[in-house]
Amino acid sequence: MSKLLDLIKTAMSNGIKTPKLRLGNYKFSKAASKDVIWVTDQQPFGSNTYFGNIALDSGVFYPSPNTSKELVKEIVDLMYNAESAAKVYGQKTGMCCCCGRTLVNKNSIRLMVGPICLAKYGFSPAELTDSEEPVTIRLEDV
Repeated sequence: MSKLLDLIKTAMSNGIKTPKLRLGNYKFSKAASKDVIWVTDQQPFGSNTYFGNIALDSGVFYPSPNTSKELVKEIVDLMYNAESAAKVYGQKTGMCCCCGRTLVNKNSIRLMVGPICLAKYGFSPAELTDSEEPVTIRLEDV
C-alpha cells in the first residue's frame, strides 16, 4: 500500500471525514460520498484540473483519459513518497500540506507539517527531518 493511502486512512480513523494532502503540484482529496481520492491540481473547485482517482480499497490510481503517462508516473511517485513530498511542499510554500495553514511554530517549520496534522495523519517525525536530533511536540505548541 502507498504511503499516501496510509496517511489518508490514518486521518480518517482519527476523525477527519475528507482528508486532503497537497503534494507537488497536486491535491489528493478524499471524496465525501465515495471511497476514492480525487487527484486534481491545487486550483479552487470548479476551475481545477482533474487527473484521476485512487481507489481507497486497492490503492490503484485510475488516471483520466487526458492524463499523460509522465503525469501518471509523477502522481504514482508522490503516492509512494508522500512524506518526503510533504516536506518539500512545506519548504516551498511555508504551509502545512494537510490543512494548508501557514507553519508558525519552530517544530512545525522544521518538520514542514503542523502539529495537529502530524498526529492526525500519522506522519513519522523521523522521516520528515534530516537530522538525528529528536523532535518533541508539546501540547502547548498545538
